[in-house]
Amino acid sequence: MTQARKDKRDYLQQNGGDVNLLLNKIDACKMDDGNWEYAVYTQLNQLNRLFWMNPYQKVLRKFFGDVIILDTCHGKNLYDYALTTFIMIDEDNESCNIGYYLHLYEDEEMFTWMFCAMRNILRTSFPESIFLDHAPAIECGIRSIWPDAYHGVCLWHLQKNLTENLARCLRNAFLTFMQDF
Repeated sequence: MTQARKDKRDYLQQNGGDVNLLLNKIDACKMDDGNWEYAVYTQLNQLNRLFWMNPYQKVLRKFFGDVIILDTCHGKNLYDYALTTFIMIDEDNESCNIGYYLHLYEDEEMFTWMFCAMRNILRTSFPESIFLDHAPAIECGIRSIWPDAYHGVCLWHLQKNLTENLARCLRNAFLTFMQDF
């Protein structure tokens, strides 16, 4: 083990581990600026869910958050947690991240908690439309918190699905199909 890794391990141990270090960092940010927001859920003394937004992300959401893209494709980190990112598109057609959700599971209960945490933090009706992959657990979470929000499949997932399922069937005609699509 290199000295840098030993130093990192010692630092983490002295500060209560990765989770405590992360939560302390977010607490410090909130103390510096009260507009930082986060919600945390632990179970059996283990981090299960963490949602957070910084002050700038809250302002962006206020002005451009009618349509949200939910990116659940990050995979898992070293500790087997997934990261879901809330993304919105601004007036210049640029994407901006407006919230993050670190979670251990990807089930209906977890997504319902995520949307509930965001609703409680923002204290507003939100959003009109949400685009993401076709995942029943997410759809149930959306319906339980924002029953009037439109849920659509994002173009990236749609194109990926078309490519995976039609390219072999259409062969040479697939490129023409995609151009027409």
